[in-house]
Amino acid sequence: MDEGYYVAERRLLINRIKQLHHRALQAEEKCRRQKEQNAELRHEASKLLQQKDEHIAELTIRLNDLHYHPDILTDDEAIQTMAKLGQKLDVWVKGSFRNEDLLHDLPLLELVDMPYSPLPVGTINQVQNPHHRWAFIRAFVTSYLFYYFFDDYMVGVRNPGTEYGLMTMESEIFDKCPGHVADNWRSATCMAIQSMTKEYLEDAGMECIKRIEQLASCASSDTWLRQKKFTELLQSCVDFKRSLERQPARYRFSRTSSGHGFTSGTMQSITGEEGEGAVVEFSLWPGLWKGDVLLYPETVWSKMDEASVKDSNPGTETAPIRQGEAGISSQISGGTPGSGSVRIHLHNHLALE
Repeated sequence: MDEGYYVAERRLLINRIKQLHHRALQAEEKCRRQKEQNAELRHEASKLLQQKDEHIAELTIRLNDLHYHPDILTDDEAIQTMAKLGQKLDVWVKGSFRNEDLLHDLPLLELVDMPYSPLPVGTINQVQNPHHRWAFIRAFVTSYLFYYFFDDYMVGVRNPGTEYGLMTMESEIFDKCPGHVADNWRSATCMAIQSMTKEYLEDAGMECIKRIEQLASCASSDTWLRQKKFTELLQSCVDFKRSLERQPARYRFSRTSSGHGFTSGTMQSITGEEGEGAVVEFSLWPGLWKGDVLLYPETVWSKMDEASVKDSNPGTETAPIRQGEAGISSQISGGTPGSGSVRIHLHNHLALE
C-alpha cells in the first residue's frame, strides 16, 4: 500500500513539474512576443517622431519663406503699381500747381545732379503752355525720386564701395548656391539695410521736399497739405522699390536724359511726337525692367528736333495727347491700347549696374 502511494505521489509530482514547465514555456513565449511588440511600438513611435520633426522642419522653411517674401509680385501687379504711382504724381502736380497764372514765371531752379536733371539749365523759361509747365514740374520731381530712391541698388545704399561689395556677393551667391539660398540672402540683406537706413531715408525725404519747394512760388495749394501728399507719394515709391528688391528676379528702373532720341521700343510719349527726329524733352516717369524684359515703358514728353526736321514750324505749340499712363504705346511690339500687359524682351542681356 505504501509503495502504491509513493508511485501515485511520484506521478502527481511529475505531472505538476510538467505543468510548471509548460507554464514556464508559455510565459517565456509570451515575454518574447511582448518584447517584439514593444520593439515594434518603439519603432513606430520613432518613425512618428521623425515624421513630426520633418513636418516641423518643412513648416519652418515655409514660414521663413513667407517671412522673407511677404509681398511676391506678379508682372501685372508691378505694371499696375508703376502706372498708379505715375498717375498719383500727375494728380499731385496738377493739384498743387493748378493756378495757371502762377505758372507763367517758373523760378530758376537749383537742379539735382546734372545727369538726372529734367532739362539743361537755361531752358527753364522756354517752357510754353500750362501742360508744358506741368510736364516740367513733373520731370523735376521725378528726377529727385529717381536720384534718391529708384536708381539705388537697394534703397539707402549710396556708397559706391558698399554697393559694389553687395552686388559682388549677390553675383557669387546666385552662381554657386541653390536658388532659395540666393533669394533668402537678398531678402534678408534688404531687411537688414532697411533697418540701418531709416535716418538716411528721413534726410533724403526732407532734401527732396526742400528742393521741390523751390517751386512754392508757383504753387496754389496749402503748403502743409502739399508736403503731406508728397510725403505719402514718396513713401509709396520707397515701399514699391523695396518690394521689388525682395523679389526672386532682379528689377531696375530706367530714365532718359533730356535731348536723347525718342525710342519707341522703350518709351511712351504723351505728346505723340514719336517719329524720326523726335527727342526726349522731359522724362516724366521711369521705365521698369525685370532682368532684360521691359515691363513698363518710360513715360516722356517728346518733341521734334528742329535741327533734324526740314519743315519745322517754331511757332507751333505741342499739346499733349489724352491717354492714360496705364496704356502702352501701340508702337511697342505686341501692344495696342487696352490690350492688357505688354512686355518687351531685349536679346542683349543687361549686366548689373
